[in-house]
Amino acid sequence: MGMEFSGISTFGGLMELWATVLTSSAVGSLVSLAGTVYTKWRDRQREDNKEKKRIAHVYLDVAMQLETFARGCGARLMDIDRGLAERAQDHDESFLNRLAPFTMAFDPVPNWTELPVDFVAKMRAFPSEFASTSAWISEQWRIWAEIDEAYALEEQSLAHYGLRAFRIAKEIRTEVGAGALDSNALCTLFQAEIDRRRDIWLSDRNAITLIPELDADFNQGTY
Repeated sequence: MGMEFSGISTFGGLMELWATVLTSSAVGSLVSLAGTVYTKWRDRQREDNKEKKRIAHVYLDVAMQLETFARGCGARLMDIDRGLAERAQDHDESFLNRLAPFTMAFDPVPNWTELPVDFVAKMRAFPSEFASTSAWISEQWRIWAEIDEAYALEEQSLAHYGLRAFRIAKEIRTEVGAGALDSNALCTLFQAEIDRRRDIWLSDRNAITLIPELDADFNQGTY
């Protein structure tokens, strides 16, 4: 009996030892697996952050180009004001004649494929919309408008699109955490141009010709 008991005791000890080995191995495997998963997660987070930062720079590029265009709109408004003043006071149209056509284009072209399709569609349409309005103004000039009337329509376009560009750029900067741009002075200038037309339109809708964008905005109460 004693021999049998001793054998059973030895066998039980071996089983306990083997269980301990298996448990230690399992724990070690789990620890190793957890370490691998964490490392991969950390690497993925690092890559995701790099990707977000890179795309944020693409967004910022779009915002800065919109801001450049808006500043160009402001400069163009001042040039038109000067040219019309010289024409009215001195009958001198030389400054107006030297004004080159004003256009809008994203140059260099942002890497559109990095950005959401709906956002890209709106941004790529922006230059075309501005060009379409410029073409409409040229057509009015050809058909009926005098030079001062045509430039008054261009002033509307510059104010509308300049203000719109600054607003979009501000939204982008906020989204990517790029900090606000001090555009208050130009935005005030653009808004004043729009308000002046709106006041005339409110008093007598037949007293002013509006570009299609402002006509739609005024009727919808956007401004």
